[in-house]
Amino acid sequence: MTEHNKKTNKKNFDYQELLEFLVTRINIEFHEFKNDSQIPKQHYELNKRLAILAMTNAVSDIERSASYHSDTGPTDYKIAGFSGKWVAHQRPIWIIEKRPINLHTIDLENINSDFATYFVQSLLDHQFYPKLGRDLSYCFEYRRTSGDDIAMLLEHSLVWSPNFHTKTKK
Repeated sequence: MTEHNKKTNKKNFDYQELLEFLVTRINIEFHEFKNDSQIPKQHYELNKRLAILAMTNAVSDIERSASYHSDTGPTDYKIAGFSGKWVAHQRPIWIIEKRPINLHTIDLENINSDFATYFVQSLLDHQFYPKLGRDLSYCFEYRRTSGDDIAMLLEHSLVWSPNFHTKTKK
């Protein structure tokens, strides 16, 4: 996402451009998610109106948060955190009613939180530690977490290196 976040002065940051970027990206990532998923493709679809609403709400919150907390505009972590929060909250993936009985209901019940985590990871271009991905999906599914909290979690989890402690201990 860093190619989008080149404008660093918050007065010049183009939130409309960010919205267009996120709306395009959520559609692309949904198709990637569908291809990567173990759940048969015919059992769910992306509701484009809810996806646009989720990204519109995310950009609105990002703008409000960045204007209060930052002199340089939103960080990639803030954009990813608020976008994930709103995907999970808006639940833009709809389950198509006709599904075989043997299909695990839990996979379908958590599909929006799993997609929110997938979307966040795609925006940051980072490979998540498996525990971070599971924890994030859990938070998206069962907790009311703010976009700023998610951004902070992402920033502090992804900049930490397992080698840090070994380098400093001698």
